[in-house]
Amino acid sequence: MIDHQGSIYAERVAALKLNLNYDLPLVRSLHGQRITLGFLVARSAPFSTLPSINRVFSTMLDRNFFDWLAAVRKRLDMQDANDTSARPIISDIEQTKQRLFRLFDARHILVHEFPTSPPMGWWEMEKMIDGAEEFLVAIEEGILQLLYGIDEQENVKSATIISMIESLNEEIAQQTKSEAIFEAHKLWRSFAEADAKWTRLGLEEIASERWAKLRGWLDTWFPPERQPPEYLT
Repeated sequence: MIDHQGSIYAERVAALKLNLNYDLPLVRSLHGQRITLGFLVARSAPFSTLPSINRVFSTMLDRNFFDWLAAVRKRLDMQDANDTSARPIISDIEQTKQRLFRLFDARHILVHEFPTSPPMGWWEMEKMIDGAEEFLVAIEEGILQLLYGIDEQENVKSATIISMIESLNEEIAQQTKSEAIFEAHKLWRSFAEADAKWTRLGLEEIASERWAKLRGWLDTWFPPERQPPEYLT
């Protein structure tokens, strides 16, 4: 956020009143003249408790961090920046906060107190991991939207192609007498969205390739005059 070109967030760093931590990575960066303001903040800002995370990001965003986070939606599900019809990534922000509080508490006990028994049950650990995953997905998505905005035209095209892919999935399920394609689609969708974020190719291009692959596979194996292979029936 801070090092992004033209970022307004660099101007808010002073309000954090940080004490710089001099450690080996910082010394190496100084020696190689590769240090940035964002790097300094990342090395010096406290992130070991939920209140400290809230303070840092609330300062950077100039608004309550958790109020902002609770409203974050996947940009691929939004028609424009003001679209509130899509479901928020975090469905219950208070529940997520409680899980994160417990996660930080358990981490503190494990790291600093050397307990003789686990500070949480296995069932609770799963919920804490779910809360952490939801939190990280939402904050990443929200920050990307702040920095790069929402490509409304691309979202409409992507939604159209994905709808076409889902129609193909229905056809494949009918032909193969199996619903395995639906699980494959969930995994592909997760991969495609992650790939679109980091490669900046856009989901439209990735989805188009997927549609062409499924269409070709379906036409090859199940032309109108051909019956499904025995091992698929």
